[in-house]
Amino acid sequence: MSQIITIRQIDNGFLIESKYPEMDMDAEIHAITVDNISDDEIKNFKVNDEDKICIARLLNRINDLIGVSYDKFGKKNLNITFDKKGHKVE
Repeated sequence: MSQIITIRQIDNGFLIESKYPEMDMDAEIHAITVDNISDDEIKNFKVNDEDKICIARLLNRINDLIGVSYDKFGKKNLNITFDKKGHKVE
């Protein structure tokens, strides 16, 4: 069964719309915003930047929607951090 995921940027984050065309159901809508960022998120993502944390929330939510779940004992989980030095893009 295929799933359609649509992402829309809004003023304070993103809206994710998830729908299975084969099913006669309304789409699920999830809001991912910069509101209510916790100290744990700042610690986990190693950054104190609302926009970057919002992007990490978005990627984690998409990960959940497509069925890639977190494995507490697994060695291959999605890990989003912002602790690496960038490089010049030409």
